[in-house]
Amino acid sequence: MTLILTYITPDGLVQASDRLVSRASLPYDASSNKSVIFLGRDGLVTVAYTGLAFLENRPTDTWIAETLSGRITEYVVANRPALQLISGPIEGWPTITQALHRLSQRMQEVFSSMPASRRPELHSVVVAGWVNSRRRVRPVLLTLDYAASRGLTQSSHLPRHWQYLRGPAGQKPARIQDVPRTIASEALRQIATEAVQTNDVKSLQDRLILGIRDFAEQLPTVGADCMVVTIPHPRNRVISIRYCPKTLAIESFDTPSGTQDGSLGFGPWIVGPQVSVPPSLLVGTGSWQYPFAGFRFEYESPQLPPSLNDGSVLEFLQGQARPDPA
Repeated sequence: MTLILTYITPDGLVQASDRLVSRASLPYDASSNKSVIFLGRDGLVTVAYTGLAFLENRPTDTWIAETLSGRITEYVVANRPALQLISGPIEGWPTITQALHRLSQRMQEVFSSMPASRRPELHSVVVAGWVNSRRRVRPVLLTLDYAASRGLTQSSHLPRHWQYLRGPAGQKPARIQDVPRTIASEALRQIATEAVQTNDVKSLQDRLILGIRDFAEQLPTVGADCMVVTIPHPRNRVISIRYCPKTLAIESFDTPSGTQDGSLGFGPWIVGPQVSVPPSLLVGTGSWQYPFAGFRFEYESPQLPPSLNDGSVLEFLQGQARPDPA
């Protein structure tokens, strides 16, 4: 079971999730990607899931990326997705609403076609981001939930014009959502209170990571390694991707000046009209930037100990190999 924490304000959002896939309540894949960043014709969202790790014999994040985009994944080898670059005009690229409608329909179709014994007790997809609507940018936070007992439901967690609300002292609204709803309400309120009091984005990210790791200590099917996607209001044009392992993995990589050590990191799916970037392996220190569709995607490496942190640039290695459905 994956735990997803999403914190959103009118100025930006942070979505954190663990990366552990379990089977029969036992760890199966500790580094599975659960996140997709999708650029629609009218907006940008981050999507994360909890539930079945494979749908129609594909990793669920790949299935989500293909469903949102209508684009079939290409592979370097059997289980390693390839980077896809598309030149020329793209006809019929969906809006966020159209892509989510397609995702909702396909979820209903796939789960309804399963034998009753295989349908999940709960499979949830969390969507958070920004949509251009009537010359205004509005925040989005919604969940698609499929339960064997009640079918598919969609819930929006932000009321209309939510971004314009103000508190007694003029403070902007903030919302935190846990999916599945497993954190005790008092603990969630504490996370929200501390999140509001943070003065910088890194502290907010750290607080959400701590919330997931606190829960991971209680439940072995929740992992302690986290992926954090931060999307500020689109006027800022910078999306942050941060992989945060509980234990660093150190890898050697070649540079023009020789072999150096760096931390091993991962990236999520990034899907837009001109490109599909699959879950990726990265190694090194510092950050790696990828300009795309008018945005700048910044990958941040896990922090190395001072003895190894020599300022080397983070390097993109290759697409992450994906496990086969067993």
